[in-house]
Amino acid sequence: MHKAFIAQARMTSSRLPGKVGMDICGAPALYRMIERLRLSRHDMDIIIATTTNHQDDIVEKIALECGVKVFRGSENHVLSRYYYAAKENNVDVICRVTCDDLLYDPRWLFDDLMDEFLADGNYDYMCAMDYNKETNSWANNEPCCGCGVEIFTFNAIERCMNEATDPYCTEHVTPYLYMNPDLFRCGGHGSGYDGPNIKPDNYGTSLDTKEDLQLLRNIYEELYPTKPDFTILDIIEAYQHHPEWQQIIAEVGRTPVTYHGEGDKNTQWEH
Repeated sequence: MHKAFIAQARMTSSRLPGKVGMDICGAPALYRMIERLRLSRHDMDIIIATTTNHQDDIVEKIALECGVKVFRGSENHVLSRYYYAAKENNVDVICRVTCDDLLYDPRWLFDDLMDEFLADGNYDYMCAMDYNKETNSWANNEPCCGCGVEIFTFNAIERCMNEATDPYCTEHVTPYLYMNPDLFRCGGHGSGYDGPNIKPDNYGTSLDTKEDLQLLRNIYEELYPTKPDFTILDIIEAYQHHPEWQQIIAEVGRTPVTYHGEGDKNTQWEH
C-alpha cells in the first residue's frame, strides 16, 4: 500500500505572496515544512502539489532540491490537484497537509492515527478531531499548532471528484468527505491532551501574514539551533516563556469556515 503526504503550495497567496520561499532560520519555508514531514515514523512519500503558473516554478525547484516529488495542476480546483497528484503517483492512502503549516509534528497524532486507519482498513476519512455520529459534529480538542491531520483513501477522493460541485469543496479538498458521513465512513480522535490549546486566534499556527512570518522566525530561532526536531510540546513550552509572542499577531484575522454541506445539510465544526 502506497502512502503519501500530499502538501499544497503556491507562490501567489493573496495575503502573503511568495511565502513558501521566505527564509525561516536559514532555509525556505517550504524546506522547513518538508523537514517536519520527515519526522514521521511511517514510510511516507512526500508530494508537493503546486500549480501550473510560472510563478510556482520556484516551488518545484525547492521541492526537487529537497528530494521530494512534485505535481503541478489547477490553482483554484485544489481537489483536482490532489486527485491527479495521487493518481499519477499511484497513491492509495493520502495525508493532506498545507505548506504554510511550518510547525506540523506528525509524531504528535498523525503516526498513531495512521496506525488506526491502516489497522481498521474500512475508513474513508479520518482526522485529528473527535466525531459525534449522533449529532454529525466534530470537536477539536487538540493544540492547533501543527496538529491538523486528515487521512483519506484514493477511492474516497475519486468519489469527491465525481460528485462534489460546491466551490468550497473543490477549493478546500476534503469538506465533501467530512460533511457527508452518510456517504463516507468517517472517524477521528484526539490524543487526550489537556494542556494549553494553541488556537489560531491567539497563536501563530500557519504562515498567512507578515506577522505570522515574524512569529514563526522567533519560534524557529528559539528552538531549532539546539533541537531541530522540536516537538509540539516544545513549542507550547516556548510560548509559556514568551507571552509577548501573542502580541505579534494580536490583530491578525483568520478566515472562518463557511461551508455547511451539500444540499440541506448543516454540519457543525467546532474550533
